[in-house]
Amino acid sequence: MKFKLILLSLLFSICVYANPDFKALVYYYSMNVRIVLTDMKCDHGPGWKAAAQRQDGVAMPACWIQDPSNEENVKLNWPNGDFSVFEFKKFAPITE
Repeated sequence: MKFKLILLSLLFSICVYANPDFKALVYYYSMNVRIVLTDMKCDHGPGWKAAAQRQDGVAMPACWIQDPSNEENVKLNWPNGDFSVFEFKKFAPITE
């Protein structure tokens, strides 16, 4: 499992170096919501900073880690104690 986490981190790093305008990884969850993963350490929990961002500008912060139940997924832990799981392969670099 540690190997997969290292691999996810490496893939994230490759995206950064392959594209100098790289900002984060994004998954368009719906027409109005996107999920963003960053490589910045999370302030209020383990993992890295993430957020769900609505089209109207409202955002909800989270921390993301590799899902312990499935190494091909990321798990977002929300401040209220809830969590969400998404396939890592659905995320792509953004340059906005």
